[in-house]
Amino acid sequence: MRRLPLHWLSVSSLGLVVLSAFLPWVRTGEATRSSYRLLRDLSTLGVLRSGPATAGRVTWVLLPAVAALALLLMSLGRTRAGSGVGALAAIIGLGGALTVLRSPVAALVGVWVMVAAAPSALTFCLLTVVVGDRRARGVPAGAAQPIR
Repeated sequence: MRRLPLHWLSVSSLGLVVLSAFLPWVRTGEATRSSYRLLRDLSTLGVLRSGPATAGRVTWVLLPAVAALALLLMSLGRTRAGSGVGALAAIIGLGGALTVLRSPVAALVGVWVMVAAAPSALTFCLLTVVVGDRRARGVPAGAAQPIR
């Protein structure tokens, strides 16, 4: 039986991270809001005026691009570099979900999918960086391997 390369587990979980950002995150009044709609509403209300809040908003907006870059690098055979970028995307996603969980609004499905997907994406990405895909390429576990 052939094993699935480790970096494809990273790609799958990063896909869930990006998908969860577009799912409903909170309910305010009668409206459900995705993470991006929530950011837009907070920005309109003037809540995100400080430097760290603005940096967080810009980072969140770049989340799909960072995950896409990770996918591109992995598909080009740069699995360790792609996994490093993927770990960054997972950290961004987890930070956003934890921020919403600490707020006084009720978290919806998008937050909970992110809470499940981001740590698994981070774990798979870090494992790919540290261990690599030796088994998938047929390289014995103890053999030296060039860094890609």
